Amino acid sequence: MRIVFYISICWLVNPFHLFGQNVPIVQSLPEFTIESQRLSFDSNDFEKLVKPDSAWSKIYSQQNIHQWLSMEGISFVRNYGVSNLATISLRGGNAAQTAVVIDGINVNNPMNGQTDFNTIPLFFFNDIYLIAGGNAASWGSGAVTGTIHLNQNTGKDSVASISLTQDFNSLQNYTAGLKTTLVKPSLKISSNVLWQFQTNRFSLSHYDIDTAIEAPARQKGLNFSIVGNIKTHWTIIAKIYAVDLKSKLAPTLNLTDTGQYQNTGFVLSYMRFMRQKNKRKWVQTLAHNYQSIDYFDKKIGLESDNSVNFILYEHEYSIPVKSWHLSGGLNAQYEWAQSPGYENTKNRMKSALFLSTKKPFHKNMFLHLNARQEFSFFNQNFIHANVYDIRLTKNFNRHFEMMAATSKVFRLPTFNDLFWQPGGSPYLKPEKGFRHELGFSFKTLGNNQTFRHQSQIFYGIMNNQLVWTPEGTIWTAKNILHTQNFGLETQTSYQYHWSQNNSMFWQVRTYYTIADEINPGENPWEISKIQQLIYIPMYRYHFGVGINVDRWSVRWYSNYTGYIYTLSDHSQWLEPFWLHHILLGKNFRMNHNHTISCNIYVQNVFNNAYQTMSNRPMPGRTIGIMLNLNYKNHKL
Repeated sequence: MRIVFYISICWLVNPFHLFGQNVPIVQSLPEFTIESQRLSFDSNDFEKLVKPDSAWSKIYSQQNIHQWLSMEGISFVRNYGVSNLATISLRGGNAAQTAVVIDGINVNNPMNGQTDFNTIPLFFFNDIYLIAGGNAASWGSGAVTGTIHLNQNTGKDSVASISLTQDFNSLQNYTAGLKTTLVKPSLKISSNVLWQFQTNRFSLSHYDIDTAIEAPARQKGLNFSIVGNIKTHWTIIAKIYAVDLKSKLAPTLNLTDTGQYQNTGFVLSYMRFMRQKNKRKWVQTLAHNYQSIDYFDKKIGLESDNSVNFILYEHEYSIPVKSWHLSGGLNAQYEWAQSPGYENTKNRMKSALFLSTKKPFHKNMFLHLNARQEFSFFNQNFIHANVYDIRLTKNFNRHFEMMAATSKVFRLPTFNDLFWQPGGSPYLKPEKGFRHELGFSFKTLGNNQTFRHQSQIFYGIMNNQLVWTPEGTIWTAKNILHTQNFGLETQTSYQYHWSQNNSMFWQVRTYYTIADEINPGENPWEISKIQQLIYIPMYRYHFGVGINVDRWSVRWYSNYTGYIYTLSDHSQWLEPFWLHHILLGKNFRMNHNHTISCNIYVQNVFNNAYQTMSNRPMPGRTIGIMLNLNYKNHKL
């Protein structure tokens, strides 16, 4: 198997949080500690981050990233069938307009610009969060509507440990994960290994169809890291992260067996060198990423092998200047791709200069500024983009805070857009646009309880958006679409602690999103002419409630998704649906070093029928149990 051979020759590397990129708000939650990147922002009350619930995170660790996003109602997830392609829509954007950042590296696939969220197990990461809004000045091409950050904090475990996790559910799916950490003076070695054996067999009785289908899949992954301290101020990290997923495409709702199989490979390896002295930080990163997508259609005997690589070098320097925090650097990235759809191997060179700064001025007011100049070279063609992100926050008192932001964003054409034959064009322009947002946060504290409310309105416009349109029997990539996105997001939560281990909470999130194509000369604010883009629901709601008593945990989540149009003329749509999930967990402390946790969960409690992609059935009620054994040894 090619990916196994590739893993055997890759250099070892590990994640390290560089100085935060555009993390405007940081709020610590149990089990998930934010480490800043590009800049260290102070904690404040306006929370733009969204992070997993610490109780559900144990279940997420045995699943892939799209389960977290959909179960907590954070983003709309499009599933092409269980264990098949899963992409998201954030704030009305498409799948290629949300960047996935692993340990400070943007890993969106250069071939198609997106990430299959079904191939990213959360088992390998202990620091997970989402930031909505334009972040292209920090993370480059594709960070248009937001970024999802997946990190493995190297400093979380200070003692040697072994952790074994097992999960089994009613879809006849079994998952096992093993984590080991060895800590020595000036050295830390971590290894995470994951196996998933999925039958994905479920009845279609909730669709009033008296039969059952299955979509078998096998996934295995490795995350190995070494962190070493050299002398006083130097740290070196080496890491390799690899995942291999084999799956059969699930039958459609009319019970048509697709006869299609897919093998997806992902390997990220890097080395990172850091020197920190007198509040100055110097970081160098050298990384390599390999992604492959191989298809096989058994019915027609078609086989297609596709792969893409990139090599990244990044240098960054951070220094305090009086009351300023200043960070800047450069990077260079070389990409190459192979596919039967290309005439030959295609390549592209990208480079960027970036600058980030934070300055306090006036009373309790902060200015955050990120700027980036990006260049791209391919086939003697040259593309450049100047982008920025300006953010102003103001704390009026200990209860009330406001934020205003504006940013310029962009997305480069992918290899498929440029070179796929037939249909691609090397003369396509990059997508460019603007994002604006305004929000406020209110909180009250007292008597072991906290109440928070946050609201944000946002508006964005994209020009030269890339669209594949049919011309006869051939689909062609063109810069023809101009879109606008605007909406309102709210989050209200309440927490009450009556002792150290006893607490309760409830939370409500609401999302109202308009995503519309703008025709030349049309008034973008004329509501009667607004026509929602396909596969972007206008309304979504989330409600969650939980209680912790001693070592017991109980959670209930409910999510509503509104109408999903599947044709641009709105003549066909998917019906709205509710999904409800429940979790019951118990932690057992055997002794000072040994703990066991048991969690029983039910997803889609009321066995509701729903679809997020037309004609793609999703499972009904799913019951599962997860066991975790954790042992820490302070003497190793």
